[in-house]
Amino acid sequence: MAVNRSISLAIIAAVAVGAMLYLVLLFESLPYIGPLFMVAAVTVTAFAIFDGLGQILLPPVKILAERLSRDSRLAAIIAE
Repeated sequence: MAVNRSISLAIIAAVAVGAMLYLVLLFESLPYIGPLFMVAAVTVTAFAIFDGLGQILLPPVKILAERLSRDSRLAAIIAE
């Protein structure tokens, strides 16, 4: 009985992650909603996977840092 429940939970988790990835790709074209949704999706996933607060906050902070770095470099290139 416990094995069936574990398999069911794994299938539900896989479907949920797939749906979140689809929505992230869909919203990525929208200027502010896409990145916000992506950070929210990664944060929810980190809460489900990790135990410590540092481990939970690391993935969304990393995404925000990459996004800000990429946007500022792009703005500097365009401004030249």
